[in-house]
Amino acid sequence: ITANLKEITLILQNYAEKLPAALNSGVVKKIGHIEKVLETLLRITKIELAVGTGNFLPGAKIKLNHVGLMNYFNDDNLFCASESYWSRDLIINNAKNSLTSDQVGIVIGDSPKDILSAKASGLISIAIATGAHSSVELTKYVPNLILNDDWQVNDLIDGICNLIQNL
Repeated sequence: ITANLKEITLILQNYAEKLPAALNSGVVKKIGHIEKVLETLLRITKIELAVGTGNFLPGAKIKLNHVGLMNYFNDDNLFCASESYWSRDLIINNAKNSLTSDQVGIVIGDSPKDILSAKASGLISIAIATGAHSSVELTKYVPNLILNDDWQVNDLIDGICNLIQNL
């Protein structure tokens, strides 16, 4: 089945219109200590937060607003699926291409695909076992750092600092 751009746009608009109600009717959980992590990272000089997601921009904003995290991200740092960037690898590579020469890109994810996309773009990868994939499974993909599901904020911050210092 093929769809033209107008049909795809209508489907995405319909999705965006129905997404808030769907989010409100389900149980949406923030992973781990995400707010504390984001607050801590924002206090570290030279760290700029970004999101890479397979969602399209309006859907990403709706989801981030729903869980109260949108205020941590600048719109320019939301790397989302689009007609040009439709795969995880393309989205992560687009984020990498936005970096300046003095910036280091780190992908923090919870799936083998996140690790592989980071590697394909030449970025550092931090894998966090959130339950969907175990630390044993994620280790097979050789991320630069792996955190088990019982990680604490300082584990992630220390890991990031160590990875950057060892560059």
